[in-house]
Amino acid sequence: MLSCYTVRMTSASYTQLSATVASGDVILRRGKGPLSSVIAWYLHDGTHCSHCALIVGKKDLAGAGCLFPEKRIGFGETSADIGRENILVVHSVAAGLSGVNGVQLETLRGFLRHSAPGTDAVYRPCMDDAVRMRTIAAAADAVNKAVPFDNLYRSGNQDAMYCSSFLIRIFSQAGWEGCRSLQTRHGILCFSSFSDPRRYQRIYQDVQKTDIPSPV
Repeated sequence: MLSCYTVRMTSASYTQLSATVASGDVILRRGKGPLSSVIAWYLHDGTHCSHCALIVGKKDLAGAGCLFPEKRIGFGETSADIGRENILVVHSVAAGLSGVNGVQLETLRGFLRHSAPGTDAVYRPCMDDAVRMRTIAAAADAVNKAVPFDNLYRSGNQDAMYCSSFLIRIFSQAGWEGCRSLQTRHGILCFSSFSDPRRYQRIYQDVQKTDIPSPV
């Protein structure tokens, strides 16, 4: 049986994120581009974020059956990049942003490069190891099946998923009760759904001052 392993970041490239992370943690961030600012402004949910992903140890993901297909590695990274890293993220991204349509892999190191300063935050779902491993297995399955991105952000869409709906989907598939605690705005899942202290423990918060720039 797989065990959820914990990794402490020691590389200089990880200085923004000095706390301990584990497989199954959720990371939130606002991206550096104007579209990210628009999303954060539109949802206005208090997180100042525009994107979310699942943090997973590469060994846990491999043990869950992920095939690490080259075509599912986004943002210009390669299998060699994945091979050099122990900590990855699984997330759903539009092809126009990452070059890959939908659920895909990226190194955590690469993910942080696209974060606006002061916006990274990590939350740990309050779930047991068995549920956590089922969550990772569901994420691996979504990568292998190349689940596409939902460009229409449709509620309840089972065939395509945007970033936050992907996380809720795999939590639901794992049978985690906490995924029922949702917050929405304009019919879209808010990132504040992943910061509810009744369901998530905050592991890391970038302490830099964060403002949402006006999209106009």
